[in-house]
Amino acid sequence: MQIFHLFIKIAPTGLLVGLCGCSMLQTAPQPCTPVEIPVVKVCDIGIPVKPDYLFDKTTNDTEVTIRVKDLMLDRIVSKNYEASLVEALTSCVGQ
Repeated sequence: MQIFHLFIKIAPTGLLVGLCGCSMLQTAPQPCTPVEIPVVKVCDIGIPVKPDYLFDKTTNDTEVTIRVKDLMLDRIVSKNYEASLVEALTSCVGQ
């Protein structure tokens, strides 16, 4: 009977000390790992205006030399238009 009374007095104290000891344990700090999150970049560029090609205005009745001259001029205009499109796209993509 005395052992039972002694157990009733000691058991709660032991349980309390055990719980307090566990609550004071600190975990080791974990190393930081970088996380990369993709961010959508809004592209606010103006679309270059499509050029007005000279060759589109020619007809089959126009002389061949004039049509070839118009094609050569349109080639230069087309190259400049393509360069402006590439510039606009690369500014959005960022390459």
